[in-house]
Amino acid sequence: MEEDIRSVLSRFARAAAKKVPTSGVPRNPERNVEQGHTPRTPSAVLPASQLSNLATVSQVLIKDAAHRRVRDRKAGASQEKYDVVILTARSVEYDCVLKVFPGAWVESVQLGVLFQTGIVRLGGEDISVAVACQNEMGMVSSAVLATKAHLLRPKCIAMTGFCAGVPDKETIRQGHIIVAQEVFDHGAGKIVKGKLLPDYRPVPINSQVCSLINDFSRDQEVLDRIWEDWNGEAAGRPSWKIRAHLGAVASGSPVVNDEDVVREIQSHKRTLIGIDMEAFGVAKAAVEAHTQRPIFLIIKGVADFAGVLVEKSDEFQEFCAYASASFLREFLTEHWRSVRSAVS
Repeated sequence: MEEDIRSVLSRFARAAAKKVPTSGVPRNPERNVEQGHTPRTPSAVLPASQLSNLATVSQVLIKDAAHRRVRDRKAGASQEKYDVVILTARSVEYDCVLKVFPGAWVESVQLGVLFQTGIVRLGGEDISVAVACQNEMGMVSSAVLATKAHLLRPKCIAMTGFCAGVPDKETIRQGHIIVAQEVFDHGAGKIVKGKLLPDYRPVPINSQVCSLINDFSRDQEVLDRIWEDWNGEAAGRPSWKIRAHLGAVASGSPVVNDEDVVREIQSHKRTLIGIDMEAFGVAKAAVEAHTQRPIFLIIKGVADFAGVLVEKSDEFQEFCAYASASFLREFLTEHWRSVRSAVS
């Protein structure tokens, strides 16, 4: 708008130098502006004696345009920006994140969501972090929350907590940490005569970050420290040391407690190591972001096993929530700059 006004003024000035007569100019442009009317563009040019009036009008218009831009910017971007957003599906997972990440947390409502926000010192850098918990479990809620979280313009969106492991993977035990190398919806496909014909479309994590976290997951010293630093009840921690595993994680709306269903999913995705109800929603929201696409990380602890027909136990849930949040903290401490540089 400013360029248009300046262009008109320049044209008027050149014509005024030639003393060209004018017509069709509002007699009192200042009054018209005050009444909310925009002066119409003259069909000819003003004499030099009236250029001062036009300059006054142009200043009013430029100032008004600037005010409108500020107002619109505030209305459309009232939310703050954060480096990392951590999402959880359950309150116990949420509480563990706030305990594990050092910082003075402050409540902040952004986009209708209650976030705990703070500055966390990791790896010698101050990182702004926002933490939120879903109101309900499931992929729909996680996708909605992750979409809102993206509007905070984070460089990384992470989800921590606990999930179900796959029983056929003998190397995975309760309390172990699972890192999603790719995430997919195990309910995607077509149902024909009561049978699902799957059409899995996995969402992989960033290749650069995958390489970093694959190497980091083999650092047993870090994992031992996480196990040893647990300050909860002794019975809530597995007696064995923990390990970290990378592989495929399947998400779906229903809780899977059927061995045949687990085997069917495995038959189409042999790298399956975990099943949950939220991860795919977070991953999909991250990769479908229309502007800056944040890195997404899904890190969860194995609380039980999918398809094992035994009574479900909450014994290790809090430890798994703690261990997954701790693993995320340690990874960001060591590799935050690389994660930040990988953002597209």
